[in-house]
Amino acid sequence: MIMSASTHPYPVSNRPFTLASPTSTSSPAEAAKVSDDFELKNAAQAASANTMMGRAERVLVERMRGKDVDLNSLTTYATVTHGNEVTQGLDRAYFTEMMLPAIRAAKDSVHIAMLAMDGGRFPNHVADLLIEKKKANPDFKVRIIADDVGSAMPFGFGKGSSMIERLRDAGIEVELNLMARDGLEHRKVVIIDGETAFFGGACLSDPYFASDDLFKALDALPTSKRVRAYDALWNGRDVSGFVNLPASKLETPDWQDYGVQVTGPAVHQLQANFFETWAFQGGHVSEDDLKSFRSRYFPAAKAPGDVSMNLSFAMPGGPSELRRSLLSTLNAATQTVDIEMAYIFEDDFIEALVNAAKRGVKVRLVTNSLEGIDLFFSWHLNRQGYERLLNAGVELFETKQYTHRKQVVVDDRFVYVSTGNPEFNSWERGFDINAIMDSPSLAEVVTRSIETGVEPERAALVTLEELGNESLWIRFQTWLYGLLAGIFMKSKDHHQETLGLLGPKLSPAVNP
Repeated sequence: MIMSASTHPYPVSNRPFTLASPTSTSSPAEAAKVSDDFELKNAAQAASANTMMGRAERVLVERMRGKDVDLNSLTTYATVTHGNEVTQGLDRAYFTEMMLPAIRAAKDSVHIAMLAMDGGRFPNHVADLLIEKKKANPDFKVRIIADDVGSAMPFGFGKGSSMIERLRDAGIEVELNLMARDGLEHRKVVIIDGETAFFGGACLSDPYFASDDLFKALDALPTSKRVRAYDALWNGRDVSGFVNLPASKLETPDWQDYGVQVTGPAVHQLQANFFETWAFQGGHVSEDDLKSFRSRYFPAAKAPGDVSMNLSFAMPGGPSELRRSLLSTLNAATQTVDIEMAYIFEDDFIEALVNAAKRGVKVRLVTNSLEGIDLFFSWHLNRQGYERLLNAGVELFETKQYTHRKQVVVDDRFVYVSTGNPEFNSWERGFDINAIMDSPSLAEVVTRSIETGVEPERAALVTLEELGNESLWIRFQTWLYGLLAGIFMKSKDHHQETLGLLGPKLSPAVNP
């Protein structure tokens, strides 16, 4: 496994491990005593996997008959599933240890919905793998939904277009989401054979896989050596023998991120969600394929793990499913909240953290510094809530290198992960996947990964004194970008509305 300065120093697993120096003031056992009275809840409109399969079949038939699919008819909330196995991966290891081996081993189908698949070195390698699978077995199904703007090809033109044409020429089906028309395709999900799913923040794009310095150094090698070096890189082997770079450039991607691998009954819900949006985007499934639709794409679900999962699927213009699921998680906290988020623009999110801190919850938040963030104005939008957070007692850390992770742990038991952020596109205008999971062992792993973001070598603590010493120029920029965001990216005023997706258990008499 390739380790990096931003990768937690333990196996990529959801099995428990021992923390060398726990930083929480309450032990997991103490938090569990409180959290034992809580459980994952179904939204009133939640659909089972079987119901979602039926909806997917219906919209695919409608599309086959030439009818448009109404976005409002698609599933937004799924019922809670049990027995899932969930494994967290960070940075390059997420791809080399988890996703890429699964794609190579795929037997029947690969389905991808991706924000960024932009024609760089890494996405072209993935394209090569998919084309190879298709050539070896013409009946192997690959379907891809890619965002046009996120994939650097607005309206089909641009950097990623040649890669997309290569895929289509090989018989692979690709549908582009037009951001200007349909909102942002913000998912980063890959589903293998209807049995294993991957989703999180990491895109199929170069900065998520390696540093630009490493790519440039490899590109400069003689042809035969370059081929061997890239083979090592894609397979997660050490490449230090090929180039002379510091470890930080060899091992750490430019952008730090994460993803989870899921097996179990929740995969059926993720697969059905893909097919619903495939039909919405204009994708077709043949009549013969529909005859074996359930047996082929929804093989009998196994329950190999102990993770309960509540999934929701954000739709552009919907009731802000990401906001509801995230706020449901934060509002249920009684002891601790550990959170790492790339962007924290939304007032509802800030208010939820402030309220948690005020009711005695220990809140630690990791986000990006001005030097580390991808777009400088995003830091100013993040900063709008800093003073309120710090006054409420929230511990706030800024990473020195860009983090794109979106993960939350509540009370050492409940884990929230998403493909989206508390910002306008995910709040109101994006396709996203959100999961609330009940698993103390997974919570321990995710907490440790978040805690790497509070270590001095990786991040700095933000203080009220530091805010007070900032220049008038920085304050003016923060005010200006906040004003512009309020005009052009104004979310609806939801007044902390949630669905209570995580709430008190009912007594046996009420819930037999």
